[in-house]
Amino acid sequence: MFAVACAAMLAAWLAFDLFAAGAAPWWITAGALLVLATPVALLARGVQRRWARVVTVIVVATAVAVALLPWHPRKRFVAALNRVQAGMTAAAADAVMADYRLGAGAKWHTRDGGDPGGLTDDGRDGALVYRWNDRDAAYDSDWGVVTIAAGRVVKIEFLPD
Repeated sequence: MFAVACAAMLAAWLAFDLFAAGAAPWWITAGALLVLATPVALLARGVQRRWARVVTVIVVATAVAVALLPWHPRKRFVAALNRVQAGMTAAAADAVMADYRLGAGAKWHTRDGGDPGGLTDDGRDGALVYRWNDRDAAYDSDWGVVTIAAGRVVKIEFLPD
């Protein structure tokens, strides 16, 4: 029973971590970890064996490591997007996001054939839309939107699929 609880806790944590993808505030992440770890800790206490407490510490430490490490491409994308800062130039923001696809993607063309986002002809206003995945329909609409006004970044948003 204890092993099943540990495995279930880690599986639920991996799903939460991928869904939140670094976009959830720290207190939501900490609260989710607390909620998921409590049953495991209570079961370990009920087992009354030292190994159960050690396993509980290892499971929680693994969950914390998963939260802190960019183990999934979606988490790396959000981490890169978080490195874009308000006040940067459009070129500097584009350099930070250079590893990702610029543009909303083929299925998001407007009726006139354009893409959502894009800058004005002078490059001083508009929005740069980045995405990290072009192949998996489950994630092809995870967008990072960098809004530009007067040539500078004014807003950064992660819009999950």
